[in-house]
Amino acid sequence: MDLMYYSELPGFLENENSLHKIDSISKLSEKYHFTGTLIFHHHGSMDPWFLASRVLHTTTKLLPLVATQPYSIPPFSLVKTLSTISNLLHRKVNLNLITGVSEMELSSVHQATDPTMKYARLEEYIQVLKGLLHSKEPLTFDGSYYKFNKLRLAPYIRQEHIPELFVPGSSKDSIRIAQAHGDTALLRPAPIHTFKEEYCSRFITDSVNLGIRISVISRSNSAEAWEAARRKFPANRSGVVKAKIRKNMLSHNTKLMAELALSGEVYDNIYWMGAYLNGLTEDPFLVGSYEELAAYLQQYVDCGVTTFLFGDLNTEEDFIHINKTLKMLEAPRKEAIS
Repeated sequence: MDLMYYSELPGFLENENSLHKIDSISKLSEKYHFTGTLIFHHHGSMDPWFLASRVLHTTTKLLPLVATQPYSIPPFSLVKTLSTISNLLHRKVNLNLITGVSEMELSSVHQATDPTMKYARLEEYIQVLKGLLHSKEPLTFDGSYYKFNKLRLAPYIRQEHIPELFVPGSSKDSIRIAQAHGDTALLRPAPIHTFKEEYCSRFITDSVNLGIRISVISRSNSAEAWEAARRKFPANRSGVVKAKIRKNMLSHNTKLMAELALSGEVYDNIYWMGAYLNGLTEDPFLVGSYEELAAYLQQYVDCGVTTFLFGDLNTEEDFIHINKTLKMLEAPRKEAIS
């Protein structure tokens, strides 16, 4: 199976150049043959569907991967948006179906913070989405969170534009829903040996792809990469405080990342939680030479990972460096095909 790579668009309005940065990352992602780009959704972010429309108008093939909260847009309205994009722009948009990590945000709109309840609603949301996307018959649905009686969608979405559904999270509920209803299960990974022990055996199935969110800092040699990493993300006490707070959150993956960061900064001489402890990112980082990173990423591929979401790609220099790593990762596959 081909590997798929996604970048991430900045979610916050940074300054008057934010639109230029969004356009730049989108164009660079397409230039370096990424599959798509992740668009965030939380209360402090810009509207994800405006950003998705911007991506569609500034690129020709790049797939927006739009984070979607069930409470933020009803399933019928979401399918209406997708079908409009399909029929007018002839483009596809993928969905990252999130339940929300911030308990403060969820409470502010009177939404459940209990993980079991959040995933129960998400499961119904996905069932309604798939019912509307995959059938031209009127939808009747009688659930605990959604009820519809002979709901009909028009215009229909084109078959080739039906979105792929990403279900993020590392909890039992998220993995169960991803395997039952999703196309890709998505999580921030632990170091490779822990990842193999805790997750590989749970995804030995053809029913769902496995994706990971991770960032990288690669250079021609390891020393140069570590110098760049520590210069960009210097030690920061406030980041340690954030990690201690995150350790007590209800989100399973958020808690795991915080515990990992507080237990150690560097694993396997390449997996780095220092950027996380800086407080400016929630991603683990891989730091090292192009060859070292390609070899480490290959271990995730050997474990079944087919999709990578790379954060912190902001400039062409960032894309040039990661492109060198990904070429080394892809080289054995291309040789096998030829």
